[in-house]
Amino acid sequence: MGSIRSFMVLLVLSFQSISSKRVTRVTCVFSQSCVLPCSDSSSSDVIINWSRLTPADGTVHCYYGNQDQLGQQDQNFRGRMSLFTDQISRGNASLLLTGVKVQDEGTYRCNTSGNKLVFIHLRVEAPVSDIRIHQDGNRITCSSEGIYPQPELT
Repeated sequence: MGSIRSFMVLLVLSFQSISSKRVTRVTCVFSQSCVLPCSDSSSSDVIINWSRLTPADGTVHCYYGNQDQLGQQDQNFRGRMSLFTDQISRGNASLLLTGVKVQDEGTYRCNTSGNKLVFIHLRVEAPVSDIRIHQDGNRITCSSEGIYPQPELT
């Protein structure tokens, strides 16, 4: 019984340490470009590792040896992720995501060689572009497409 109690205490402490980390919230617009902010304090041998925590673990972008290392990059992000390579030496480890998709929504982690650990929660929104209202006698029909998150109708 004592070992189960110790395990539960350890589990609670682990959860508290993860949940107490500061999470930056970023909202991106569907099909547009978006920046996930991160910085690094390293002066040389910079390592930047971006990964996705939710909905599934996966390497989003990796940089070391003064170049992108994309061999392990998740196929959902290929050709859509890039660093500001001309600004890495000044501490910019931010990630540019192009062609934002609804599936990109989730939590990302930026880990750098300067011992910087940043969590970003990405939310995707699609602007209201097409709302149709049609009246037929005493009946009114309202419809729309492409809005995310789905709106509530009252």
